[in-house]
Amino acid sequence: MNMEAIRVMTMAQTRDDLSVRLLRGRQGLETIRAAWEELVKHIDSAEFYHQFAWYENYVCHLEPEPQCMLFAVVSRGMKVVAILPLRYHKATRVCGLRSLQLPSHDHLCVADALIRSGEDHAGIMNRVIRQLRRSGKPGWDMLLFPEVPAGSCVDLGLRDRSRAFMVREAARGSDYIPNTGGYETTTQRLSGGFKRDLRRKRKHAENDGTLTYRSVESPEELDAAFKEFLEIEGSGWKGRDGARTAINCNPDAEGFYRGIMLADTASSRCVINLMYLNEKCVAAEFCLYCNGVLSLLKIGYLESHARVSPGSLLFDCVLRDWCERPDLREISLVGDAAWQRVWHPDERPVFRYRIYNRSLRALAARLWRSVRPLLVRFRNEINALRQSTLDPRPGMSSGEARKD
Repeated sequence: MNMEAIRVMTMAQTRDDLSVRLLRGRQGLETIRAAWEELVKHIDSAEFYHQFAWYENYVCHLEPEPQCMLFAVVSRGMKVVAILPLRYHKATRVCGLRSLQLPSHDHLCVADALIRSGEDHAGIMNRVIRQLRRSGKPGWDMLLFPEVPAGSCVDLGLRDRSRAFMVREAARGSDYIPNTGGYETTTQRLSGGFKRDLRRKRKHAENDGTLTYRSVESPEELDAAFKEFLEIEGSGWKGRDGARTAINCNPDAEGFYRGIMLADTASSRCVINLMYLNEKCVAAEFCLYCNGVLSLLKIGYLESHARVSPGSLLFDCVLRDWCERPDLREISLVGDAAWQRVWHPDERPVFRYRIYNRSLRALAARLWRSVRPLLVRFRNEINALRQSTLDPRPGMSSGEARKD
């Protein structure tokens, strides 16, 4: 399929006065900037991953083939009611399926559709899927939504859909700590042993000097704070002398984070939290604040100070600071990393949706996904039965068991 051939496609208008357009690449995204930013204002509790800047910086810095990005824009008359960002993937040797999927990347931790609050989420998703099937441009076998938080626009639109052509499965968890009315009540979930350990480590750190906490939000201070964050995040095993997966080892990744830091967004802003010991930065967090939720995207600390757990001391300071702010609803840890367990967070499920087209390849893949668990179960039962016939019963030799 020639992606260059796809420019702007207007699909047939329907009886409920909905129309769907498909726009491509950076130019297509820029075309709908104003409509996107207006739509976000009409999504209750919009998250950072609904913001225009999140996708703009992905397309500009992380997407290797911007022309493969497609944006399905659903309108009722002149009013845009939904936008679904998709990326086209050619058939691979592994599964041979052509897919359209929400954009996904190591640094794009989550994505979602945008659907105006009060609209029929299921009806809009059905309409987009039906029109994508009818259009045949681009040709696809599977719609893939790899990491969809429970309660997100895509989840609300797909959760009750027929399972005939769809598979829904658990992908991971997303940890968060709800603000239950200040630091003291919020941290009641922490164990006594962990609290004592925090106090002990803080005392050890203070024996070495003065601990200072800063939460930077003003545009005038963010640039300097961002440089400190990059230095800390790239100081350990991820840095230039190690795996080289740190942000400052990748100009594109650095451009992505700098772009969302500088984004002029009314409902979302960047927050960089820093911990100093004797005026030396020892831990840093890169966060986004949006509609009462502080989302922690990246964290780093100096491994030379690991004995006092500077990352934990910093996060404790963040809880002390932000949980006393009346507008904070929760602190989102976004992922489900092992270090988060000690804070006893609540967990929000994240699902993976696969929707199959009606092509032969897609139907074969759907059939295989249905049959494979049954074959695995049958194989395991056969192996268990075979093992039970080979293992001797108590008090018998293996030869006696076989004779019996």
